[in-house]
Amino acid sequence: MSRGLAPRGVGRRPRPGSLSAMAAALRPNPPLDIEVLTWSGCPSTPALLDDLRVALAEIGLDVTAVRMTAVEDDAEAQRRHFVGSPTVLVEGRDAVPPPPYEAAALTCRVYRRRDGSISPTPDPLDLRAALNGALRERG
Repeated sequence: MSRGLAPRGVGRRPRPGSLSAMAAALRPNPPLDIEVLTWSGCPSTPALLDDLRVALAEIGLDVTAVRMTAVEDDAEAQRRHFVGSPTVLVEGRDAVPPPPYEAAALTCRVYRRRDGSISPTPDPLDLRAALNGALRERG
């Protein structure tokens, strides 16, 4: 008599502490689509990239997978709804979504950090949250 269980290894999660659970934990996370939008010469991009490298390393993602895209003119800024440099897209979504009223423009981006301060780069905790959220969505 069948108990409705999936065949061995199909559709089951490994039992915590089992050899297969440990092997799954050692597997690298799947790559995410991470893109940094910037304009040429943005003074905040190096600091953002440092924060992004740390966040990626902490969750075991490949730092070399980050794509850099230069937004060169107002038409492209409008098309991509680029609200300033630097902007991080994770799986095509802004890691720190701007308010809906914020206009697209070739400008420096201003972020509000979790402590309330203003910064030219996103709060590192917001970067980690966006990366972890995208990984959770992938399952």
